[in-house]
Amino acid sequence: ATASGWYGAAAASGWYGAATASGESGAATASGDESVAIATGKDGKARGVVGAWIVLTERDSDWHIIEVRAVLVDGQQIAADTFYALRGGLVVEA
Repeated sequence: ATASGWYGAAAASGWYGAATASGESGAATASGDESVAIATGKDGKARGVVGAWIVLTERDSDWHIIEVRAVLVDGQQIAADTFYALRGGLVVEA
């Protein structure tokens, strides 16, 4: 699933699925086993179930990429079903 507009939302619910939100303030959710939620837009966020991966992108005000980071939703350091964003180089709850 892909969402490209402002505040767009994409969800992947099947095994090995991928959801990508590329618009401003977009949200991506990975709710299937071994799935990936990817937020590539400015001020984007992503969440997933335990065992899923989330990929977060931080951009400046001109949409230039500052950093991209992938993290595993492990249920401990990265909680399940909680949106995260990349801000100031840190993965934070969104």
